Amino acid sequence: FRANGIFFDPNILGRYLASGIIGALAVAWTRRRGWELAVLAGAAAIMAAGLFVTYSRSSTLMLMIGIALLAGRAVGARRAFAVAAVLLVVIGGITFAASSNVRHAATSTERLERVSEGRFDLMRGGLTIWRESPVMGTGLGSFAHEFEDTLTEAERAKIRVVISHNTPVTVLSEGGVVGFALFLALIAGTGWAAVRGSKRQGGVEGWARWTLGAILLGILVHSMLYAALFEDPFVWVAAAAAVALAAMAPARDTADTRDDPDPETGAD
Repeated sequence: FRANGIFFDPNILGRYLASGIIGALAVAWTRRRGWELAVLAGAAAIMAAGLFVTYSRSSTLMLMIGIALLAGRAVGARRAFAVAAVLLVVIGGITFAASSNVRHAATSTERLERVSEGRFDLMRGGLTIWRESPVMGTGLGSFAHEFEDTLTEAERAKIRVVISHNTPVTVLSEGGVVGFALFLALIAGTGWAAVRGSKRQGGVEGWARWTLGAILLGILVHSMLYAALFEDPFVWVAAAAAVALAAMAPARDTADTRDDPDPETGAD
């Protein structure tokens, strides 16, 4: 049994819980009072418990990416990478050595396909659809219909899910190269607007922008294993909030700064 809450989908619940945990950790970094840290730690623990019983691997991956980005900003990329590498080697090595199930899942393509619940077949089907109309695609919302047309009668009776569970593959098949190029431009533009200059901005605003960028990247990665990128209101709210915070950054007039006289001597 997997917890799914009011969303009737454990992966969506997991995505929102991961976003909440990332947000709680980010706020905790800006607080110093003991009771505030205790409240935030308690909230994160409750959300982590909820995330555990969703058994959503895509949401767990999203959380890992978000924590890594927060750590990289907070303590430096090198330190964060070093700690992550050590944890991966130690914990991953122990798990790999202790569990035959983990070893089998990591070394068997058949087991990996079964664990992925048919996602690889769906992605391959999406690429097959794209090859039929590579430039303009088959039209928005057409993936499920086109994918069913590629199945035999026996496969249709057995396969229940006919959405790609991968947003880039869906965009490529439905919008072709043209739509995919626009998709990449949207992703790049959103990321650029969200985090560009956030380190120079500093303060709570800069840290908040970085956190929103981490959540957005996490949702993007999650959408590669589950889809639901454009449909998720969190994407648009987080992107809008990051852009709004960027607009609050004080304008820097480099020409005026360069030409200002020395405050001590009055000399240029």
